[in-house]
Amino acid sequence: MAKQVLDGIRILDLTQVAVGPYVTLLLGYMGAEVVKVESCSRMDSSRGQARPTAQGFGLYPGGDHGERPWNRAGHHIHRGANKLSLTLDLATPRGKELLLLLATKCDALLENYRASVMDRLGLGYDVLSKVNPELIYLKISSQGATGPEKDYGSLGSTLEQTGGIAAVTGYEGGVPLMTNETYPDPVVGIFSVGALVAALRSRRKTGKGTFIDLSQREVTANMLGEQVLDYSMNGRVAGLMGNRDPIMVPQG
Repeated sequence: MAKQVLDGIRILDLTQVAVGPYVTLLLGYMGAEVVKVESCSRMDSSRGQARPTAQGFGLYPGGDHGERPWNRAGHHIHRGANKLSLTLDLATPRGKELLLLLATKCDALLENYRASVMDRLGLGYDVLSKVNPELIYLKISSQGATGPEKDYGSLGSTLEQTGGIAAVTGYEGGVPLMTNETYPDPVVGIFSVGALVAALRSRRKTGKGTFIDLSQREVTANMLGEQVLDYSMNGRVAGLMGNRDPIMVPQG
């Protein structure tokens, strides 16, 4: 088999739900060894319910949740590809000890908790970098690791509102609408892969790890580059225009 670009790279994956698992899914496809860490008391919600009360049509293969539904949910099967898995209780001293030991064996750690969670657990970058100075810590949070809104949580759907996308995805004379594709999740995921690869290249030159503070809202706002520039240069505020386009023809 041909060598893949991230062969030999090991990722400690503490991510959950959508954006973080998208990142580690892509890293796994690029050859990285991904070790997903969850808690028995709080599994990744992409696994669905541990004890479903009814058959989940569409969520499970053939609508049958089976004896282990937490391993059959569609979102989990998709986002969990190419990953190893274990459970740790990071609220306990032993769980913290084991995570720190894992960090010494890994090239990068990724998490997308609310901004202060890892620090409250005593497992922030300042602690992890002491046990492994070469570790790259990628923190994906809703609003970034600093500032008055740093402890806000969000999903791709809410980021479409706070990042401004909904302001231009509706019909003229109507109300702002969702894209129904929750673009912030996959787009932030792709940006995160780029940031991590850049950090790996930097480490190759310097021998040092780094902390990456990645705000989902900031990346989402960058998807509106043309609208921001139009306002900055021309004072025009972008509005709702449905399927129309300001310059392309035929349109509308």
